[in-house]
Amino acid sequence: MKEVSSLSLDKMKEFRMKPDRILIDQLCKCCWVTCPFCAAVCTNTLEDHSPDDHNVPFHRPSGINGWHKRNTVELSVDFCTTDVASDGRFYPHHDSEEVIPYKQYRTAGPGYADWRITADTSQLKYWTWFVCRFQKQLEDHYKLKFEGSGEIPSQWKTHSKEAAIKSLDEMFGL
Repeated sequence: MKEVSSLSLDKMKEFRMKPDRILIDQLCKCCWVTCPFCAAVCTNTLEDHSPDDHNVPFHRPSGINGWHKRNTVELSVDFCTTDVASDGRFYPHHDSEEVIPYKQYRTAGPGYADWRITADTSQLKYWTWFVCRFQKQLEDHYKLKFEGSGEIPSQWKTHSKEAAIKSLDEMFGL
């Protein structure tokens, strides 16, 4: 006890881990791999989780990541979860001539093979609102447009910011 009481406050602070350091250590040791279609970040909390199981609870429209219909300026409004349930096809690499059926996306090579994208038609309202709210910035950034087959559905434009936030609250059980 005598030794402990003789330690200065400054000396004791050296041994204490600061909250910001704890947060940085925890966040940096997570998986940061992004979905090859929509760039959603894997939610596995271990950076070295078992292979072949990157996933996220909700994907987003792939136009957020610059996906567009080839040889056009039409950004995609499709969610990758809907795409992998469809009979559609995609080019896995920008300069590729190989076309892969979305249902077989895991055969498209590294970056695709280690993702588990659940085929469904769910669309988190937050991401539909996000596309509408940041349409111009996304179009300017990618030098592409949400038009033609990539036109933003009219029902997306009815989603309010409050409804978008509420959808996040529901997703996280708040």
